[in-house]
Amino acid sequence: MLSRKIKAIPMGHSTVLFQGKKYSLSRTDFNEGRSTKVYAEELGGNDFISFNFYISKKGRN
Repeated sequence: MLSRKIKAIPMGHSTVLFQGKKYSLSRTDFNEGRSTKVYAEELGGNDFISFNFYISKKGRN
């Protein structure tokens, strides 16, 4: 399930390798874990990934 994959991203900051490129990755949770912001920026490049994930009903994963 998508929510499990997102929650598997470590909280805070980390450095990851994706398709041979190094990224600075951060995950922050809000609203008691019902919303999550993920942002990744390629180190030494121009690529970035940013999204917000929302759980719309309490208890739903």
